[in-house]
Amino acid sequence: MSDYYSLRVIKNKTNKGQGKRRYEGAKIAKGKYLAFVDAKTRPDKDYFFQFIKLDHNTVIGNVYIDKNRSIWDRFNHILRVFIYRPYYGVDFEDISLDYEQYENFKLKGGGGALWTRKDYFLHVNKNIRFHKYISDDSMIIGELSKIEPVIKSSKPKIKYLNRKGFLSNMEHTFSRGPKFVVYYFRKGSIYYIYILLLIFFLLINFLFLLLKPKLILIELLILFTANIVMSIILASNFKDFLSSFLLLPFYLVTFSLGVLKGLFIRLFDYLK
Repeated sequence: MSDYYSLRVIKNKTNKGQGKRRYEGAKIAKGKYLAFVDAKTRPDKDYFFQFIKLDHNTVIGNVYIDKNRSIWDRFNHILRVFIYRPYYGVDFEDISLDYEQYENFKLKGGGGALWTRKDYFLHVNKNIRFHKYISDDSMIIGELSKIEPVIKSSKPKIKYLNRKGFLSNMEHTFSRGPKFVVYYFRKGSIYYIYILLLIFFLLINFLFLLLKPKLILIELLILFTANIVMSIILASNFKDFLSSFLLLPFYLVTFSLGVLKGLFIRLFDYLK
């Protein structure tokens, strides 16, 4: 560590969650500004310079994925391009977002590519109740946008290294479901209607198969065809198509199960 005399490493024996650890680190930090880099990200060489150059108190950087790294990176890249276009995978004009605009912005999160004033960050974190089913990134940045508009910029670029391996990816996808519900299952959110549609679809599908179990083969054929069509929509080449065709069903099923878990958690909390 002699070459990095100003670096302080804090080791934790227990996992208390990313949000809580960021807060603890921020309280110890000495500078005016904080910049966050997660373990599974690699910043570009000019990453911090671009934040300084923007000269704004709170900036969300540009997280991107190298789709040539693995099939998992390829799928996550093409899916994010489809969902978050035009704010992912390309350069775009800086966007200023106040609280209402951030709440309706399609590309949430960004805590792993965040630059903000230390006093802002400490202030908003005082009121955050950290929990494993809460999306810390979206909630904290939303609170920061109440102080003053945040900037979403494509200039500070940081590469996300996707997990490798089937089980680790499915586990991560499943864990995002409850967080998605906690943050978005409320009237006025941009994904509220989609969660209601998912509930409606699963209920109708369950009743349909209960009454007509012999038609399950027809349903599987419909889903197989839908997977082909969706993979064609997502893909720009054969490798994209293949990764989507192989992984999309697993991601959709796993994420939907995570959403259902989140809905059950909300229901039990409501009944207490």
